[in-house]
Amino acid sequence: MSITIVTRYSGDAEAIVKAAKANGPLLLKYGATEARLFRIATGEHFGQHVTIVSYDSYAAYGASNEKLLKDAAYNKALVALRKAAVAEDRTIHAAVPY
Repeated sequence: MSITIVTRYSGDAEAIVKAAKANGPLLLKYGATEARLFRIATGEHFGQHVTIVSYDSYAAYGASNEKLLKDAAYNKALVALRKAAVAEDRTIHAAVPY
């Protein structure tokens, strides 16, 4: 069952984009099947950003997180992101086979 993590951020747009550019390749390197960044273009959250990261399974998600937390470059970009932006919302979506 695939897993997709959707996180919405507010804050310094430049810092959010910089962190996404730094961490996207690392997420893919350590097991994500997709890592994308979007800017919300309409509605009450206009101008905020959304990251979408997908994995093949919860096991792949867990294994990836273990590796990411040991990666200095990932942690540096994550610290910068947390100083410049707020994670407003996060949801984990699990695919339902039918």
